[in-house]
Amino acid sequence: MDTQQESDRKGFLKMLSKAVGAQIANHPILSALAGNDQVLKLNAEQQEFMIKYGQWMDENIEVIKQMKLEPENMVHRKRMMNLSVQAEEMQVTLTNYMKSREFGLIYHASIQKMKAEID
Repeated sequence: MDTQQESDRKGFLKMLSKAVGAQIANHPILSALAGNDQVLKLNAEQQEFMIKYGQWMDENIEVIKQMKLEPENMVHRKRMMNLSVQAEEMQVTLTNYMKSREFGLIYHASIQKMKAEID
């Protein structure tokens, strides 16, 4: 491969990664958690994890609100147990990603969002 082709290929891949990153950063869950500038600092795997975590968090908020209204409802309790299992399954990945300062800031912003919605 000559130098021009290699340069064109690198340029294309760079453009593609920016486009994909922008699509992920504009995801409604991520934009609710933090600003797009912060989200773009995460790598693709971290962004995907935060989307999954954001979905988990939204469901968790909903169940907590329902449990406050109906604390003895077994359906809500069962959903909460399932959410707890999901949280345990995400723990190893979360611990690993928390080594990143940018990820930690976004994660902590998501926790603050959850606390505000529950109170």
